[in-house]
Amino acid sequence: MNSWAFADSSQIKIAVLDFHKKDVSTSEKNIGSVVNEWFITALVKDGRFEIVERGLIQNIFEEQNLSLSGHVDTKNATKIGKILGAKLLVTGSILDFQNRFELNARLIDVETGTIIAAESLRNIDPATIEDDVNSITTLLINAIPLEGYVVKRNDNIITLDLGINSGVKKKMHFLVFEKGEKLIHPVTGKVLDIEIIKKGIVTVNKIKEKISEALIVSENTPGILQTGMLVKNITGSPNTEKKINLQGQWESYMDDPAKSFVSVSSDQKITWIYSVPLVEDDSEASSGVYCVFTDNYVSMRNKTLKIIIESQSAKPVYFSLYSFTPGFSKANDEESLVPVETILSLKPGLQTIRINPATMSVPQWWREDYKQTDIPFNSNKIHGLEFFAVIDSNLGAVSDTLIIHEVLLLPEQ
Repeated sequence: MNSWAFADSSQIKIAVLDFHKKDVSTSEKNIGSVVNEWFITALVKDGRFEIVERGLIQNIFEEQNLSLSGHVDTKNATKIGKILGAKLLVTGSILDFQNRFELNARLIDVETGTIIAAESLRNIDPATIEDDVNSITTLLINAIPLEGYVVKRNDNIITLDLGINSGVKKKMHFLVFEKGEKLIHPVTGKVLDIEIIKKGIVTVNKIKEKISEALIVSENTPGILQTGMLVKNITGSPNTEKKINLQGQWESYMDDPAKSFVSVSSDQKITWIYSVPLVEDDSEASSGVYCVFTDNYVSMRNKTLKIIIESQSAKPVYFSLYSFTPGFSKANDEESLVPVETILSLKPGLQTIRINPATMSVPQWWREDYKQTDIPFNSNKIHGLEFFAVIDSNLGAVSDTLIIHEVLLLPEQ
């Protein structure tokens, strides 16, 4: 990754070379330098770029024995860009077909020599060519990634070293990541690629001249987004994770001799502490924690649940969802909700568990208790979720402290 925008120098240094003219009529012989000026004007208006002076470019061309108005290949272009200290180059060509133009433009990454973007327009009327240059410039600008750093984190807000001067706009989405291993060619020794380790996604909600603030939309594990991590803007709507509202009503329950306690922290982490002594198989002892969603009902059709949970003792627990099923369930009657359940085999420490609700089944004990053999689970109208202890005489006494960091709802995977 090339860091093209930082707090100390928020503008990207770019050089615009004269466009190479092919079969241009005598009356339009200066069109290459004119198009160059139009490109520069459009880039300056954008505000993201530091433009290399044309006179400096001309001096370098003379030193390298190159014609400013002639064709420059990618190899020479990147060489010139490095001498100029530019990060990016704009170059291209103009063709004249019986007084109708074809305009080709390329955006080149000076460090790698790769073409970031290439745009072309054909059959251009000379009267509208300036507007067409502006259109191509916009397309090239949109292809330039905004890259920078996380400079601060405060709860669920992070500060980026990118602001108005860098072209940041409200509601822009940024990928937060770290660099991984380099992929090196075994023969040439050249770096072919660098691994990108994705950490999370943020969305800008406040902008200042040199910095911006962004809300954390998702992160791989809670608290992983930290100062010093890299960011890069992403276009379109990211495949974000929709959070189930954990600010619902959480309650614990127990039957003697079990113990159960639940608390909700200021950052909405749920801590459930439970213990059940050694019991007989027919014991009524139970311990669990239940949440009724603030939104009342949540649709989980074609969705996947992502649960970020921390276990101290790694005891298995049941996980259940409760749905309102028309024709059976009754309003304001939780006893008439239809459950599905599965067992979570936990490990010590922090972990991420993914569950597809469609793979969960209505438990046999419920069908027997309610004498219902064919009542379906309604994934479109889920009222709440539950964690409860697995109690079995073979397990002996069980106890654990669980911290439920987040429950996220994702598109089905």
